[in-house]
Order: sequence, then structure tokens, then C-alpha cells
Amino acid sequence: MQKHAELYRGKAKTVYTTDNPDLLILEFRNDTSALDGERIEQFDRKGMVNNKFNHFIMGKLEAAGIPTQMERLLSDTEILVKKLDMVPVECVI
Repeated sequence: MQKHAELYRGKAKTVYTTDNPDLLILEFRNDTSALDGERIEQFDRKGMVNNKFNHFIMGKLEAAGIPTQMERLLSDTEILVKKLDMVPVECVI
């Protein structure tokens, strides 16, 4: 699956369009932020860990019969997902 135009760039993830208008590539970056995004630093392997953890959780939800946006892993830091209308919710711990 080819990555095309950047659709959205958040604090730690970037969303790209693909050849298929119903699918997107979600890239987990190594960026970490503090002070509501004022301070951004790189944290080695953060993108890989977050991508693998996301894939694990989505797999558990799918196995329990709960549909998710996940299609498949593309790389250590990228996952193919279904395009959807997002409900903007943020939880900071």
C-alpha cells in the first residue's frame, strides 16, 4: 500500500491517504510532547512501541467481537486503517 498525501499531523501520529479512498495509513512517530505541545522531543522506539500496543489492543477488541478501524500492520511504525469519522476525545494521564 502506497503512502500519499499527509491528511493530518497530531502530537505523535500522522495520517496519510492511500490509493484506496476508504483506507488510510496511520504512522506512529517518536515524538513526545509536554506542556500541551510546547516542548517536543524524540523518544527512541516510541512509535514502534505505540504501534505494536495499538495493534495488540485492537486485536483483542476484534477477538471479542468489537469492530475496530484496524486492517493490518504495515511496518514497525505504520498500520493500515479504515477511514472513519473521528469523535475527538483526548485523555491525558
